[in-house]
Amino acid sequence: MKAGIIQPNYLPWRGYFDFIDDVDVFVFYDDVHYTHSDWRNRNKIKAKNGLAWLSVPVRHNSKTKINEAEVDYSLRWIEKHINSITTAYSKAEYFIHYSNELFDILRRNFDNISELNVALIKWVMEKLDINTELRLSSE
Repeated sequence: MKAGIIQPNYLPWRGYFDFIDDVDVFVFYDDVHYTHSDWRNRNKIKAKNGLAWLSVPVRHNSKTKINEAEVDYSLRWIEKHINSITTAYSKAEYFIHYSNELFDILRRNFDNISELNVALIKWVMEKLDINTELRLSSE
């Protein structure tokens, strides 16, 4: 049996899913120190004028774990992300097939960045027909 473990990242790159697909059990390493301005709460998209950052604001301190970093819904980041993704990708062939589901996930209220990331990753896995067993290290 092959196992893999990586922190839950925000809208991760393709290789993240290749890695998950290559193992029998994948563990989201969610009970380690949250690192500020890292892939846990942000990623880049290809925008009209080059790469653009999408960052999810989180509340944290120096001792916060990833699964404790609260998503800050007082800031209006969700619609900004939806608008940025729509502007960048609305002309893509399959945008209309997937965008509403993606945006529905973004509009849910998650307690922490780990929950948001895991929900997004599971959604992408479903679309890619990846059926790897998933676990949380915090379990």
